[in-house]
Amino acid sequence: MLMTLIYRALIALVLFFILVNIWREKDIRNQAVGAMVTIPLLLRLLMLK
Repeated sequence: MLMTLIYRALIALVLFFILVNIWREKDIRNQAVGAMVTIPLLLRLLMLK
């Protein structure tokens, strides 16, 4: 149980920083890459595979 909470907290932290990076990025290609990385992380955060 504790390991799951730590795992989800780490995923949430990484997801937060990626979303901040997408928000600040000017280039649409880098935003698209960030969005592609965000989708699997969001699914992992919600525990969907």
